[in-house]
Parts: sequence; structure tokens; C-alpha cells
Amino acid sequence: MVRLVVILFLAIGAFAANEENDGLFEGDIVLTDEQKTQLNSRAAIKTNHWTNGVVPYELDPSISSSSYAVSVINSAIAEYNQKTCIRFRPRVPSDKYGLKIFKGGGCWSYVGMSMPTQQLSLAGGCWSKGIVIHEFAHALGFYHEQSRPDRDQFVEIKTENIRDGVASNFKKHSFNYVTTHGTPYDYGSVMHYGAYAFSKNGKPTIVAKQPGVILGQRRGLSDIDTKQINIHYRCGTATPPPTPPPTPPPTPPPTTLPPTTQPPPQ
Repeated sequence: MVRLVVILFLAIGAFAANEENDGLFEGDIVLTDEQKTQLNSRAAIKTNHWTNGVVPYELDPSISSSSYAVSVINSAIAEYNQKTCIRFRPRVPSDKYGLKIFKGGGCWSYVGMSMPTQQLSLAGGCWSKGIVIHEFAHALGFYHEQSRPDRDQFVEIKTENIRDGVASNFKKHSFNYVTTHGTPYDYGSVMHYGAYAFSKNGKPTIVAKQPGVILGQRRGLSDIDTKQINIHYRCGTATPPPTPPPTPPPTPPPTTLPPTTQPPPQ
């Protein structure tokens, strides 16, 4: 049992570190200029749905050169295909909008459909199915679970344990910003911070008010995650497009890396 607790602690700490990028909103989110203006004016942050739930994507050579990275991305896509009406498919020239997945500095994404070629960064430490699912959920328009308006009923934020300069990552949104779609608080969401996120002293920064629960995981979509996505994209109201075949790993791999390794300046 002790060993299991240690393994869980190390695993949760690993996914937290990969998503703790100083200077980014909530650690792994890049806001557009319009979204930053809306945030500062306390207006609703606008996030655009991907048309018909279809997300065209392309893999930068820094990703496609790794058969392991490609297999992890395909595994994450397969889970979305299985549980939701969201369909990721390879981008074609006629697609006006699409994701460009590359090996940048850390794990980060924009929120919602934001721009014609929308970057999503997956550094080497981000190559696990759960982390890819997490960043894809940001790209679909979702923020972190512990930032929802009713979170204080379920968790306590330990500000005294948070690293200097990043306490703003723990602010909760108002109902002007986000909707919970009527779903209950999800301690086990793939979008929830771990208990030690951004800790400066090895002590918890988030404590659950319900005894015995583990905060966050990076294994895959929880049942409530799945429900929120399906409500958000009105899954079931239309026939989803057919599932495209996964992107096969290339042979042989390219040897060049992209010049861009960091998110755009904030």
C-alpha cells in the first residue's frame, strides 16, 4: 500500500511538472489577445467550437519523426472517437482551421478554435495518452476543473504552499466565464490539477474536502469529462462523420527540428 501511494504521488507529480509553465494562463494555456482583453474586462471568455466537432490536425516533423509520439497521439484520438462525437482527422489544404502539433517547450494549448494554424505543444515529457487528452480538451474549449465557479465547496486552495508569482493560476472563474453544463464537481477529471501543483515546499496546494479522493489523473477522460464534451458539442444531435484512420508513424524519420520551441510571447 505504501509503495502504491508513492507511485501515485510520483506519477501525479510528473504530470503536474509538465503542465507548470510559468507565464502561461493556468500553467498550460495560451490566451489570444481577444481572450486576454475579455479576461481583464471580466467579460465572458469567448471560445469557438470546432465546426461539427471535426478537428483537422497536422504533425510537425518534430513529432512525426517519433513513432512513440505518434502512437500516443493516435491512442488519445482513439479515446475521443470512442467516447465522444469529436473527430480528429489529418488536415487537408481546404481546411481553414487546424491544429499544428509540435515538440515545443512544455505542454500547452490555446482554448477553443482560435486561429487558422493553431499550435499545440507536446514536449518529450508530454508524450503520454492522458496528457495529450488533457491538451486536446483545452483545444476543444475547456479550462481546468478546479477553476470552476463552485470549486470552493469541494476543494481548499492552500495559498501558503503555492510558488511565488503563480497564485493567479488558482483563481476560480465566474459563471460569466464558464459553464459546468450542470455536471457535478469531478475530483477525478483529466482536467483537474494534482494536489501538489505549483507547490514551493512539497506540501499540497489543493486539498479535497471529501476524504479519501485523489485529485486529478492523466489516464484518460472520466465519465464526467466525457459528458461535458458531449453536451458542449451537442453530441447525439447529428450523425458524426466517419472515424478517419490514424496517422501511421513515418519511415524513415526526418532529422530536423522546428525553430519554434516556446509559446508565443504573452
